[in-house]
Parts: sequence; C-alpha cells; structure tokens
Amino acid sequence: MELSINSYLSNIKIRTAIIDFFALAFIYLLPTLSHLSGIPFYYLEPMRIVVLLSILYTHRWNSLLLALTIPLFSFLIASHPSIIKVLLLTVDLAANILLFIFFVSRIKHTYLAVFLSIGISKIIYYLLKYSVMQFNLMDGALVTTPLYIQIIITVVLSLAFAFSGNRFKNNSNLS
Repeated sequence: MELSINSYLSNIKIRTAIIDFFALAFIYLLPTLSHLSGIPFYYLEPMRIVVLLSILYTHRWNSLLLALTIPLFSFLIASHPSIIKVLLLTVDLAANILLFIFFVSRIKHTYLAVFLSIGISKIIYYLLKYSVMQFNLMDGALVTTPLYIQIIITVVLSLAFAFSGNRFKNNSNLS
C-alpha cells in the first residue's frame, strides 16, 4: 500500500515538473514567435492560459507558484514586460488563481467560477495599472489589448473549464 502511494505521489511530481517545464518554455518562446511572425500572440493572454490550465493538471499551489513566477521569468529571459508590468501581471495572475479557488468551492458552476475570477482579477489589474499611471510610473494606454479580445478569451477559457469541470467536483486539485 505504501509503495502505491509513493508511486502515485512520484507520478504527480513528475507530471507537475513536466507541465511547469513546458509552461516556462512556452512563455520563453512566445515573444520570439510573435517577433518572427508579426502576430501579437500576447493578445491571447498566454500567461493566464498557462496558469489556469496548470490548475487542471497540477495542484493549486503549483498554479499559484506559476502565477507568481511566470511574469518575472519572462522579464528575466526576454526583458519583457517592464518590471512595473511584471508586478501588475503577478498580482493579476495570483488574484485570478486565488479567486478561482475561492469561487469554485462556493459556486456550483465551474464556468461561472472561472469567468468571475478572470473578470475580477482584470478589474484589480486595471485599477492598479491606472494608479501606477497616475503616479507617472508607467506610460501608454490603460487598455492595450482590445476589450473584445479579452472578453472572447475570458469566455473561451471559462467554457474550457466548464467542460473540464468534473475535475473540480471533489476539489482534488484544490486541496
């Protein structure tokens, strides 16, 4: 019995390490792909996709770890985004995961839990970004990715989670 538990835990750790590796590789290569192709892949919110998808296949703490580190990793590897935006994105992604964990345990529908967590984390992000811009710590437009694209991504991610919602019925990834 002990051997099967250790084997199971070992498989979970290996799966988590593989997912983290591919998540970081994806984030690492995306700016290059955008530059070479001229397609603004960042409009698709790849960091949010990676962090949210990680909660489907790993543990909530791993998803939170990814949320806290992926923006910094991107900055260290590609010097993008700026350090101020790294902090904003980190808060946004971490809030997204924490809100999702909060909502999924209280709301019957996974779709709504994901939709609300993304929506509220975006509101937090834009409020913080507006505040940073008011202190002249960051310039540019408040909203750089068109809102209709953000809404489409939010709906698509929410639907993807709704179809995978059975994984959260027992909160096994969220404990």
